[in-house]
Amino acid sequence: MGEAYSNLELPLKETGHLDSAVQVHKNAMELSRADGGTLTNYGSALQAAAKTESAIATFERALFVDHNSMAAKIDLATALMD
Repeated sequence: MGEAYSNLELPLKETGHLDSAVQVHKNAMELSRADGGTLTNYGSALQAAAKTESAIATFERALFVDHNSMAAKIDLATALMD
């Protein structure tokens, strides 16, 4: 069920519903184990919503869970450059 919520993030983000995208990821993390992919997607939603500090913390958490996640590494580097 958490994955279904997580998959809603991209269309919401693409249509400018950034706060909804963030909420969708909060719901996804409550429904499923917070794996590296879910955390990275949540961080991306936070970054798109201009919540950079929260995004950075979330990407760092994603890397703690999955230290090999290239997506989390790239997204963290991008957030740090903002």
